[in-house]
Amino acid sequence: MEGAGFASIENLGDQAASLECEEDKRHRIKKIAITGIEPVGCLPRNTASDSYRNCNAAENNFSQSHNILLKQHISALNYETPGVFKYLDLYTAFISALKIHQNSPG
Repeated sequence: MEGAGFASIENLGDQAASLECEEDKRHRIKKIAITGIEPVGCLPRNTASDSYRNCNAAENNFSQSHNILLKQHISALNYETPGVFKYLDLYTAFISALKIHQNSPG
């Protein structure tokens, strides 16, 4: 499915199933990774107004809510096709990297 993108979480199941069926015929896909979104409140465009010192909590709440819904949909997909879909947690990785940077000297 070249050039296809997920339009919304609600369509994730249908699109993933379609992708799985098409690709499965050719390659026998065993795993599909789906990434959550990073804490968008920590992106430069959202921290510039505070001289890049603090993340925007409201924007990060959006990221967390989105990722919760995404994980629920992935769980539903895995109910139908056990173990095929994996969630990659960019939010926690991003926050962890920020904490390491904040705690390092310099």
